Amino acid sequence: AIVRASRMSLNYRKLARQKTRSSSTIRSFQHIEVAMSYSLNTALDDERARLDAQAQLWDPGSIRWLTDAGVAQGAVVAEVGAGAGSIADWMCRTVGPSGRVLATDIETSQVTKLGHANLTVLVHDIRAAPLPGGPYDVVHCRLVLMHMQAAEDRALANMAGSLKPGGKLVVEDHDIFSEAANSPTLSKLVDAITAMFKSAGADTATGRRLPMLLEKAGLTDIVAEGRVALSKAPDTQAAMFYSQVREKLIATGLVDGAVVDKAIAEVSGELKVGIYSPVMVACRGTRA
Repeated sequence: AIVRASRMSLNYRKLARQKTRSSSTIRSFQHIEVAMSYSLNTALDDERARLDAQAQLWDPGSIRWLTDAGVAQGAVVAEVGAGAGSIADWMCRTVGPSGRVLATDIETSQVTKLGHANLTVLVHDIRAAPLPGGPYDVVHCRLVLMHMQAAEDRALANMAGSLKPGGKLVVEDHDIFSEAANSPTLSKLVDAITAMFKSAGADTATGRRLPMLLEKAGLTDIVAEGRVALSKAPDTQAAMFYSQVREKLIATGLVDGAVVDKAIAEVSGELKVGIYSPVMVACRGTRA
């Protein structure tokens, strides 16, 4: 159950210099891409349910940013890492029959089901090449770059290079510094989840670096914002996430099965707990 979400301004250069606390973590608000394959497979029904819950949490803010960036009737836009397709679906309805939408991912079975006439779905790795079919008015990705730490510059260059002059790139990603829980059990889970993500090559502080990354990609007029959500039990999204990665968490050696199972029970509603999400940082830049 989502209680509230709030926005904050970011002193991102200061945040980028701060040391990430080991007790922070990313919990359940993203799909995970590891070595060109999802450790959480978007084709699975339970993962689709988790992605739907994620969309309910983060889509309103994304839509606001995309509207401000110029997604409107007749626009040519692209969604990188489309997942279950909630943003691609909104894009198709918004740009209308005179616009075009490209939705890409490395696993596209869910977004293919949308069936809009103005939608093209493509299996594509943004690290490998720019988006075909451009140039685009707006390109968007959410919770993608954090899983591409070794190739984030190349991925951003390919997205920026797919824009038309004056086009906008909107990138959203997590920064874990706000993560907090009022449960000792969930706090124990924090280090294990952080270790799991880092072992997969993910950067748990990508959000704070987005403005500088977009600037490095040659974009201008860069603006950024952070959003934080507070959830409390029952949190089905968190419960599904913990269940899906249970064995991976145990494999870190930082928690055992009893800790993971108790955490699942807590977020499922057996105990009253509250969890602040990581900050979702949204950042926009313009191609000159």
